[in-house]
Amino acid sequence: MNPQWRQWISHHLWHWQVLNSSQQQRLESLVRVFIAEKSFEGCDGLKVSPQMQVVIAAAACLLLIGFEDDYCFDKARTILIYPRPTAQRNLRQASGVINERQWLSGMVQHGGPIILSWRDVLRDCQNGQPGHHVVLHEFAHYIDGLDGAMEGLPPFPTPSLQQQWRAVAEKELSLLRTAVDQNEPTILDPYGMQSLAEFFAVATEAFYCDGHNLAHWHPELYHLLSILYRLETKHWFM
Repeated sequence: MNPQWRQWISHHLWHWQVLNSSQQQRLESLVRVFIAEKSFEGCDGLKVSPQMQVVIAAAACLLLIGFEDDYCFDKARTILIYPRPTAQRNLRQASGVINERQWLSGMVQHGGPIILSWRDVLRDCQNGQPGHHVVLHEFAHYIDGLDGAMEGLPPFPTPSLQQQWRAVAEKELSLLRTAVDQNEPTILDPYGMQSLAEFFAVATEAFYCDGHNLAHWHPELYHLLSILYRLETKHWFM
């Protein structure tokens, strides 16, 4: 890898410090493929630099370091990068037309580009906030949609594991909603309450950013995610 790329990754991606040498080599290989395959486009006047591309690629490819092939989000072709969270207007038609501005750090739609706020990408990549990482969140949605729908049912290798995931995820989602309603602390981001799809993305963030606590407090959830991603992350945080 270009030494400059490695320097950018080691400086901006806190995960780099907890990876072993083989995982670092694997990540470097994936980053090269990712950047060769993708188109990065700046929005709202943002000029995309090589450093931005490398940092985003490295963060996204953390989800793939447990695999052995060179698959690198093949169908994700375009990354749109905004300088800061961008506003989206939602139209709620059930009770008339209501304009509601929602500030988005990231978004992915099936078959469309992946949208990221560079401010939030850099914050999450550098700071190591437990259970929060916009790039991991959005690319988890992408993985969820590999079967054609983003429904919080990721592509486990067997039907039995898929059934296990549905049962555990639905139970954990219910527990998360109860904890939030009762103002109880939780290591899972309350944003995951919205749907099974958001729960999967939030659980993925916790797996990669707070694996030790996820394994301790939610062992079934951690175990299934370790099977899905073919990786053990709990040792990174001990």
